[in-house]
Amino acid sequence: MSNISIFKHKDVHAKVDYVKKLHEHVKARIEKKNENYVKQANKRRKKIVFEPGNWIWVNMRKERFISKESPNSRQEEMILLKC
Repeated sequence: MSNISIFKHKDVHAKVDYVKKLHEHVKARIEKKNENYVKQANKRRKKIVFEPGNWIWVNMRKERFISKESPNSRQEEMILLKC
């Protein structure tokens, strides 16, 4: 898709169209690569669905505690309680 001769034209619209197509092409390739990375990273993971009443082990570290001053603390609390 690298057509350098288009840059020699004085027509601005041709350059704009070329750059837009180039951006779409690059964006599509980046999205495809990201999908491949996610697929590879999740290859051996098991999907676990927790239901109410299940016993789970929670390893609480100091940096994981929710600060009440945090604007998202209430939302994080609700997510923790939902499990």
